[in-house]
Amino acid sequence: MFAFAATCVCVFIVNLPRWGAGPLLSPDSLWHSFVFTVLLMSILVTHELGHLWVARLHRLRLSVPWFVPFPWLVGTMGAVIVPLDTPRDRSSLTEMAAGGPLAGAAVVVIALVGRAIAGVPVPESSVDLGVPLVWHAVNFASLGRLGAPSTADPVGFACWIGCLVTAMNLLPFGQLDGGHLFSSLFPKYAKRATWAVTAGLIVMGAAWWGWLLWCVALHLFGSREPMDVRNESAVPSARARRLVWACWVVFVLFAMPIPIG
Repeated sequence: MFAFAATCVCVFIVNLPRWGAGPLLSPDSLWHSFVFTVLLMSILVTHELGHLWVARLHRLRLSVPWFVPFPWLVGTMGAVIVPLDTPRDRSSLTEMAAGGPLAGAAVVVIALVGRAIAGVPVPESSVDLGVPLVWHAVNFASLGRLGAPSTADPVGFACWIGCLVTAMNLLPFGQLDGGHLFSSLFPKYAKRATWAVTAGLIVMGAAWWGWLLWCVALHLFGSREPMDVRNESAVPSARARRLVWACWVVFVLFAMPIPIG
């Protein structure tokens, strides 16, 4: 609980200077930082609750989510949740891994649609942000009412970060959710996928330094090895395979090859 509260405070304080050129503690800055913090933390919390809820259905024990404050960028490095049991089979691993990104993605989409319906003018962004396909889709459906992503728009920027971290987490790498999903379908190729992603991140790092940082972090934190299951011979169920496809659709909709131009 302390880590969660500390992360909320860190996100709020780090982002206070982001909202316009007025006084740092103006009512507008305080309100915008509050809205941004609530929405971003809602996306992260819903993601972790998705894992916990599905794990409970499969009678798997997970640790409580540990939220990580970070006094730079947007104020947090997300959350860490540790399995306390080995999943029974590949189906339970698949469904547990898919529960988080699908739940978090739902919050992002709902917030984007709400932002488009509100039709509030979008402030000009201080940096050139990439635009994921889901943003284009909502913008098209709302006849352009969503506008472009902007670092000065608390709702839009929180959704943009939600898109970015969800896509990063769905990469088929080791202990990431995408790694669990890939290894559940193709266990023999999981390690190859991890090294293929590593090579891809290094190459893409030439266009955006964040990919290099993400690559280094993944290897430093020892996330390369896929998770074991007790019964690896049982193939994933049809429901589990459908959830994998749903996550891959989310990845395509949320991914941005160059998030910041």
